[in-house]
Amino acid sequence: MTVLSAFLLAVSFSAAAKDLPEAVLAPDAAAYASVDDAAHAALLVAMPVSQSHEHGGVVLESEGVYYFTTPVTNGRTGEIAFAVLLPSTHRIAGIYHTHPDENEDSVKFSANDVAQAKARGARSYIGVMRDRSIRVFDPKTMSTQRFIRSGSMLSRGEIAVGELLVSDVPLR
Repeated sequence: MTVLSAFLLAVSFSAAAKDLPEAVLAPDAAAYASVDDAAHAALLVAMPVSQSHEHGGVVLESEGVYYFTTPVTNGRTGEIAFAVLLPSTHRIAGIYHTHPDENEDSVKFSANDVAQAKARGARSYIGVMRDRSIRVFDPKTMSTQRFIRSGSMLSRGEIAVGELLVSDVPLR
């Protein structure tokens, strides 16, 4: 079982992993041609239910086709933690989650978001409720900046602005 968390990104068989919500690949999951398309579709599902808590999951790739796991929440704002049971024929191609808070830093990828993307070598996506946008950070091609300001939801470390992928996401 792979555990994704704001503080932990590792393969784990610990008891703590059993207590996390599990993001699963639905048996009838739609297939997408790109990781961006699958993440966009995932966040169209996650954002309307993310008014007060972060929701997230992963984009999986198998044989050049992309799927997203159902969005889950651990009931918190400011961090998301979940487990993913990774089928042996799939790899994690992207990580997605929402930023439901309305502060000015919610459009940025936190130090934890950046660290997770770098650890997996996978693109990271955030659905930003503040401006109804979807942003992407690619750890292989995009830069980060050092963040040290206190009093912010962002943790100290390397953060990223990423790039705008979609604006004006409908929240149904």
